[in-house]
Amino acid sequence: MKAIKGMAVVGLVVVGLGLVGASTRPAPAYREPVETFLQGLAGGDVEKAFVKLLEGSPIQEKKSAVELLENQTTTALKIYGKALGFEPVSEQVYGDSVARVVYVLKTEQMPLAWEFYFYRPKDRWVLINVRFNDEFDILRGN
Repeated sequence: MKAIKGMAVVGLVVVGLGLVGASTRPAPAYREPVETFLQGLAGGDVEKAFVKLLEGSPIQEKKSAVELLENQTTTALKIYGKALGFEPVSEQVYGDSVARVVYVLKTEQMPLAWEFYFYRPKDRWVLINVRFNDEFDILRGN
């Protein structure tokens, strides 16, 4: 019995050290373009915010999809009011090369859930998917 108790303590120490190390890591590089984008929406320039977000992304080549997303964003902000700020909700990293981040954009009437997927084929994170809605299924991870 004593051996099992000793092993449990060692396990807790290792986990504890892992948590300390995790809290001192710098924010992942994919957060910056997301937060810059959401700040741009709060500033009121939807088109400029999308141009900046999509720099270097294969999404920018899908002109009609980008235009539709910009129009939907503009319409949502007209319906729900000015963007007031944003909050990070969740972040998952799948292996070493795929990341999913979810933010809430706060508006005057209600929040909008935004989901961003990034891919790192080599040494840089690239946005590969973005969507938003007002139904909150994104917050559940669906």
